[in-house]
Amino acid sequence: MYIHISTYVCAHVCVYIIICIYMYINILMNRVAATPESVALLIKEGYRVQVQSGAGAEASYTDAAYSAAGATIVDASSAWGSDIVLKVNGPTLAEVELSRAGGVLVSFIQPAQKPELMEALTKKGMTVIAMDYLPRTISRAQVFHASVPSLPI
Repeated sequence: MYIHISTYVCAHVCVYIIICIYMYINILMNRVAATPESVALLIKEGYRVQVQSGAGAEASYTDAAYSAAGATIVDASSAWGSDIVLKVNGPTLAEVELSRAGGVLVSFIQPAQKPELMEALTKKGMTVIAMDYLPRTISRAQVFHASVPSLPI
C-alpha cells in the first residue's frame, strides 16, 4: 500500500508526518499494511515511519527488514501516537483510546457493522479511510483494492 500525503513546510520549520504500520491479527491470513519496500518509499518521500514490533512477522517480514528500510520499531501503545496509522483490520475500542486525537486511520473498518467503533473514532476526532469502502468498479480505484490481495484485478 503506497500513500502520498502532502506536507507543507514553512520557512525555518520542518514538518514531519509520522506513519505507523500496525500488526494484523488473524489466524487465517498473514498480512501487513506495508512491506519494508513500501516503507522505504514513504521514507524517501520524507515521512517518518514507525512499525509495531512483530507487525510483519506473520507475513515473513522481520523487524530487522523494516529497520533496514529506515523505520523505527515501536511497541503497540507507542504506535497509536502516530499521525497516521495503517492497520489491516479495524482497531479495538481499547486501541482507539490509545490513538492520537485528530489522527488518521487507514484500515478495513466495516463502518456499517461497527457503529460503536465509529462512535469512538468520531469522539476521538479521527479521520478514517475505510479501505473496504473504496470503489472497485472504476479503473482509477483498482490500484487501491486490497480486500483480495492475491488475486489480480
